[in-house]
Amino acid sequence: MDYGRTWIVFPTSGSLIVDKLYLYNGAQLALEPGTKTFETEGFYGKDFVNNVDNLGTIHVGPFQKFTVK
Repeated sequence: MDYGRTWIVFPTSGSLIVDKLYLYNGAQLALEPGTKTFETEGFYGKDFVNNVDNLGTIHVGPFQKFTVK
């Protein structure tokens, strides 16, 4: 099965703050390469406890910071 894939392109400040991040049904999210900071107050999935195929993936590279508050 081929799940949704996308990436985040950062503003020139190099940091991005979002309220909530949802990754459903095995979706994949990558952060733009470089020294970047991404912050979210909530990280959500759906039914991945009962079915690991629903677990999303975040790809974070070297010198990148991903924070969930």
